[in-house]
Amino acid sequence: GGANADEVNDDMMWYSLRGLRQIRPTSYPGMTVISAKIRGADRLSAQSESQVNLEATRILPLRSGGAWQAPAPTRDIVPWVLNVLKSLGYTDADIDLEEFDRLHASCVADGQLYDETIDASSIAKEALNNALACGWAELTIANGLIRPVRDEPRAVFEREYGPKTQTYSPQNMT
Repeated sequence: GGANADEVNDDMMWYSLRGLRQIRPTSYPGMTVISAKIRGADRLSAQSESQVNLEATRILPLRSGGAWQAPAPTRDIVPWVLNVLKSLGYTDADIDLEEFDRLHASCVADGQLYDETIDASSIAKEALNNALACGWAELTIANGLIRPVRDEPRAVFEREYGPKTQTYSPQNMT
């Protein structure tokens, strides 16, 4: 705009965004609290990107006492992993929930959280292992169940070791 049609201003300052609701709801069941879509060009500049900020907390179904609970805000690792597994079509029968509950208790006790923002496509197993790595664990399949295995000492061995499994031969050394 202006008197001269050749005048161009490509710098913009966004100081704040506010909205006013006359009636304020106390909750938004089944909804995201805030969603913002900003379109300026193909991408935001580094300067603008550093000025856009959000502290998000996921609302996911939780487990407590071996049972599913109502969705609640969480930054924990295991609820996110279980939510992704369920969204991929796995059922409770496909998942070692007892082991996930044990991992969850360990991660909560250690204060381990998962706050990564995934903004690019990736393989589901890779994303799940990235989340589990925050709790020193990785995804495995044992006896047909999806199960996390945490890098920690175990008091009880899950496999019995005997002379056949402890013997080295040329066949099992290669």
